[in-house]
Amino acid sequence: MGERKILSSWKEIANYLKIRVRTAQRWEEKLGLPVHRMEKLNKTYVFAYVDEIDRWLDEKSQKEKSSKKSLLKNKKLIFGLIFSILLISASILFLRLSTHSNNLIPSDFKINNSQLVIYNNSGKKLWNYDLQTQIDPVEYKWKDFTGRKSHSNIPLNVFFQDIDHDNRINVIFVAQTKYNSNEKVLCFDEKGKLLWSFKPGREIKYGDYLISPDFDIRLVRVIDLNNDGFFEIVIIANHKIHFPTRVTVLNYKGKIIGEYWNSGHLPCVEFLDLNDDGLKEIILGGVNNNYRKACLVVLDIRKIEGSSPQVKGSRYYSEELKAGTEKYYILIPPNELGKLFHIYECVSSIDIFKEKRIEICTNFSKIIYDFDYQMRANYVYFGDKFMFQYEKLKREGKINKPLSSFDKNKLISDILYWDGEKWIQKPTMTKFWKNYESKS
Repeated sequence: MGERKILSSWKEIANYLKIRVRTAQRWEEKLGLPVHRMEKLNKTYVFAYVDEIDRWLDEKSQKEKSSKKSLLKNKKLIFGLIFSILLISASILFLRLSTHSNNLIPSDFKINNSQLVIYNNSGKKLWNYDLQTQIDPVEYKWKDFTGRKSHSNIPLNVFFQDIDHDNRINVIFVAQTKYNSNEKVLCFDEKGKLLWSFKPGREIKYGDYLISPDFDIRLVRVIDLNNDGFFEIVIIANHKIHFPTRVTVLNYKGKIIGEYWNSGHLPCVEFLDLNDDGLKEIILGGVNNNYRKACLVVLDIRKIEGSSPQVKGSRYYSEELKAGTEKYYILIPPNELGKLFHIYECVSSIDIFKEKRIEICTNFSKIIYDFDYQMRANYVYFGDKFMFQYEKLKREGKINKPLSSFDKNKLISDILYWDGEKWIQKPTMTKFWKNYESKS
């Protein structure tokens, strides 16, 4: 074993540790630095062994590391505890706020004379609004589409929908009055503040006759037609006495972005993206009084204006209106069964099927037409209601024609399409939209 290396003074000890002498002396006093003393000739000498100092330094370093690990572990435990407390507190706060927020969400309603009363989903009253006119409660029996095969002709008059993409529910209310007067559509925020209202009736001249602004709201739908997160409001209003129907499309602010007039009532509506471009077309069914035929109308949200195609100079033609921008306008031929019931029929319902099929049904004869997404009629069939009515009329002697006389192929071939200038039998879009889509 070699000789132990000795540091023989405070100066050598301090130099070895690379500290000052006073610091070395403090380390001995406070931290136990291994320093030895020797008495010689009444004088005290200090010395230290290098291996002892090295061992002391190593032990001191290990203790510091252990202390730091312990401190870090304790800090982690403390931080974890604090984080858990904060997380639990935040969760409780979120649940309270969420519960409070849910309690403020409009989701149901009642009509009480002139009062619209709005409730949350727990049945708690949120707010009420005085409509200042007597409302007909019978018009509010349909609250949703649940369980309905077709809702194209159902009058829905209250909607709870975030129409402006602000994560707050709006209430769209259609004021259907008991005496069919002053009908309008109103939009509220979730707290009951009236944001806008719209009355669809206005004076308009057809032929030599001035049509009054007395329109009944037939159908309203709230739907995002252009897939931008903001909802449009589609309003279909028929005149109380005369033939015009006004189709108005509003944006979420209640501003008119499209308006179309039909010379005949339109009692049903559906929405469908016919060409997979992300935009839903408006499909309307009804009647054209000028031609005394049922009709099918397709409108495109990008441009809605003008009037249905009418005979110029007739009482069904308005000089005030431009030529219509309908994408398709189709006339459905009359049949003998329908003529027995009424002077002319109308399309009374529209059904959409997954196999890219659109079915329409006439109101009196109940003949069903099947169209594809290019609005071509694929086939016609007689439903159970048609057969029942036919057999009944035959027994009563009101119809003598055999069932075979109802030629399905002729019913299809007699369908007429408006090409923008004239009626043709070939399925076609109007020239306006052919040109529009060729340019885009």
